[in-house]
Amino acid sequence: KENGSPSMEMPRRSIRPPALYDSCSAEVQPSLRYGISGRSSPDVPVSVDPSESLAEAVCCDTRTQVFAEPQFLFAASDVSLFSKLNQSGTTSFYDSVCGIELFRAPVNRSVDDFYRDTQQHGWPSFRLPEVVLENVLTNTS
Repeated sequence: KENGSPSMEMPRRSIRPPALYDSCSAEVQPSLRYGISGRSSPDVPVSVDPSESLAEAVCCDTRTQVFAEPQFLFAASDVSLFSKLNQSGTTSFYDSVCGIELFRAPVNRSVDDFYRDTQQHGWPSFRLPEVVLENVLTNTS
């Protein structure tokens, strides 16, 4: 990292977590949207294999299962999520491994409302109508 910028490289073949910690059924897709595949430094608050990408660490490594991507990653200059959203409709968000649709936003609110909620929490903030319920398991405990 130089000047606080993330370690970036072109999308590459996924390097999975060690088998003991690997919860995914397949590799993380090599060309994820918003530049996420290129984030080679797993910026997570626990120790993981340094060869794991951020996507692999967050999505597949059980040592990080209580964590998400870094707060405000959506606003990083290389991600710039809200500049890439459909401003007059919805944008779909997909599972990083199998590619099924998980969220569709915004629904019953404006892109500006979605942005304000996301900015307030630090992560994309999806409301219940935006969850593709048949594809998402929710822990209600």
